[in-house]
Amino acid sequence: MNDFAGRATVDTAIQLLREGKPHECIACAEKVISADPDNAKAYSVLGAAYAQVGERGMAIAAFLQSLNIEPNARAYFNLGMAYEKSERLKDALEQYEHAVDMDPSYRAAAEAVNRLTKQLAEEAKAAAAAASPHMLGGDDSSDDNPYGITAKAGWEVHDYTPSDGSTNAGAHLLGGDDSEDNSE
Repeated sequence: MNDFAGRATVDTAIQLLREGKPHECIACAEKVISADPDNAKAYSVLGAAYAQVGERGMAIAAFLQSLNIEPNARAYFNLGMAYEKSERLKDALEQYEHAVDMDPSYRAAAEAVNRLTKQLAEEAKAAAAAASPHMLGGDDSSDDNPYGITAKAGWEVHDYTPSDGSTNAGAHLLGGDDSEDNSE
């Protein structure tokens, strides 16, 4: 049974959300929306409640509906947060930027824009570094050279046999004792 029995209002939905009752808030907000489908604030509260219970897709849909009815900086910010929680960082940045465009004094939105701009730049830099050839060789995707190792100018690649004729070349190359006789 819901605490708001019969008195579903946006204010009641907000109070339920503040009391840590997101499921009751969802039911209340949906009741408000069924009576008033153009209530942008009810959709915004519904989105916040869905976000609180981890239903990111439903939160995004509610915030988008709120924005379709009445665009405002807070709704853009909330949509940005839902996108960010869904790891859709470019979409989140776009929404935060809309919030700042609508309200240049919206500090939380401006901070989010700065934070995500830096994060996306760092990710782009890391992706570019990962895509460039590695220190030891060319294209790592080559099937005939799966390790991407190529000889660089000044290096020679050839077989090595110790001067004593032993078969212990591996130990010699790895810094082992050449005098050790491993033959049986």
